[in-house]
Amino acid sequence: KAPVSWQEGPNGREAVQSAYAVHADGSIGFTLGAWDTSRALVIDPLLDYATYFGSAGAGTDTGLGIAVDSAGSVYITGRTTASLNTLIAGSGGASGGDIFVAKYSADLATLVYSTRIGGTGDEQGNAIAIDSTGAAAVAGWTKSTNFPTAAALDTSLSGTQNAVVFKLNAAGSALTFSTYYGGTALGATGVTTGNAIAVDGS
Repeated sequence: KAPVSWQEGPNGREAVQSAYAVHADGSIGFTLGAWDTSRALVIDPLLDYATYFGSAGAGTDTGLGIAVDSAGSVYITGRTTASLNTLIAGSGGASGGDIFVAKYSADLATLVYSTRIGGTGDEQGNAIAIDSTGAAAVAGWTKSTNFPTAAALDTSLSGTQNAVVFKLNAAGSALTFSTYYGGTALGATGVTTGNAIAVDGS
């Protein structure tokens, strides 16, 4: 939806035509109709949907990655120190923080699922992508020696922090794939972080 834009004039608000524009570098700006550059211009984007995500009790939740599937459902990942989210089987629970994955309906009115994944150490989800079946894939990092793995390429922590890559089933209730990635071979400090993720057609 186009933003609502105006300037204050002698008779009140004067509408200014406006629209969003996506630039070649991927940034988003505005295109404007005629307006008086000597007066303040107000551009007010319309908010379709918004919601909070988090725990009612103790703990903090930080969203760090977001994705939308073909039906418009919204998925987020990040870090949580709360225990409200459902713990994936094999997870050890938070001593510092766990990765969370949550799915909302397209209008953000319904929380479809909220899942927590982690070991007994600290971890964080940084990026999320959704495949054609609605399964969420996440990249992040862990400092746990017992991060839950499934069909893994690497099942142990090497160094002080490793990247993790995992994929949930479409219901968000189980891991279909989960692996450590990194270690001292990839850097003198033994610290590796997953910051981006993508899925292809298969």
